[in-house]
Amino acid sequence: NNPQVQFFFFDSRNLKTHILCGLDFLKIQELTEPLQNRLYRMKEFLYKLLDLSTFGRGMKRTINGHDVRLPTRFYRFFPDNYEKDNFQFFFSACKKGDTVLDFGAHIGLFAAMASKAVGPTGKVYACEPSPSTNQLLKKTVQINNASGIIRTFQKAVGGSIGKTTFFVSEGQADNANSLVNYKEDRPFH
Repeated sequence: NNPQVQFFFFDSRNLKTHILCGLDFLKIQELTEPLQNRLYRMKEFLYKLLDLSTFGRGMKRTINGHDVRLPTRFYRFFPDNYEKDNFQFFFSACKKGDTVLDFGAHIGLFAAMASKAVGPTGKVYACEPSPSTNQLLKKTVQINNASGIIRTFQKAVGGSIGKTTFFVSEGQADNANSLVNYKEDRPFH
């Protein structure tokens, strides 16, 4: 009944990660908090090593048949068939030279894909209000060599001008940052 821990293995000849420190998520609750923290720190350390080994260029992924580079810590965040119908619509609707608005851009998956669809004569405006997630968005833009196409903004977009409370999770790249505080213990800015 011990949790399964997979160890990091990196093949520098092929620049591929074979196994990256995974933990059986159903059993993590069975671990003591100090052990959970130790495993988390080890996993973060391994991701930093992976980032160094790629010289900060992120990891290449193919999602729905389209290549993109994602920050190493989050390159496995999206499954290979992530929002397949949206991708199909997106690539059939966006043409070279178009302008795309990406509100709630998260770490920049759709913004990076949009930059490929609209090409060097197009523009992508990507808005992500969460400070830590916005930094990842900027990293995704940089590692995809899309700075000339994508412009990022740390702003929220809504139907009216004004101020409101935006609830931000402590977790970096949390896709549940929201105007709705569905967890009372969630920190906010």
